[in-house]
Amino acid sequence: MNHSDPKMVEKVISAMNSIFKKVSKETQFSFVPIIKESIEKVCVNFVGVGSPLLENPLEARYQKKVPTLALLGFPAGVKCLVEVA
Repeated sequence: MNHSDPKMVEKVISAMNSIFKKVSKETQFSFVPIIKESIEKVCVNFVGVGSPLLENPLEARYQKKVPTLALLGFPAGVKCLVEVA
């Protein structure tokens, strides 16, 4: 999803589209958590649970690993995610 080689990203998009075309919309929806986890692994680091003294205000705080997900630099990449989600 975030490879530096655009050809590799295009192959990922093609593979995702092939998988999504072969399964029902209901089954596609079950892929959403897996896709979300994959994007999070590539794009963000969990910062931490925050300070107990401040009642953990940073519980859900993340730090970016990359400026943008390479997959989203392709119209076909955006389309394949939007159609599933």
